[in-house]
Amino acid sequence: MKRLLVIGAGPVGLVAAAQAVMRGLDVTVLERDRVGAALRRWGRTRFFTPFQMNLPPDVRDLLGRSAPAPDRHLEGREMVEEVLEPLAALPMLAS
Repeated sequence: MKRLLVIGAGPVGLVAAAQAVMRGLDVTVLERDRVGAALRRWGRTRFFTPFQMNLPPDVRDLLGRSAPAPDRHLEGREMVEEVLEPLAALPMLAS
């Protein structure tokens, strides 16, 4: 089995990890802080693009009905709490 090491549990790292797992790779994610730590420091700053443009459809689908509305502009903290933490908690990534 092929292995992938992902450094960082921010949006790009978790998307890369999720897509790699979906393709059958053995994935390890390394994060020195909490999931989405850098985004937590954004304060009330919002993404300038809607949620649907910040994650690929296959990864958004993993969130199911709990995913934010596609046209919503999330703050950094909201992205962490509503998207990144739930992704990281999925059995496919949590292990």
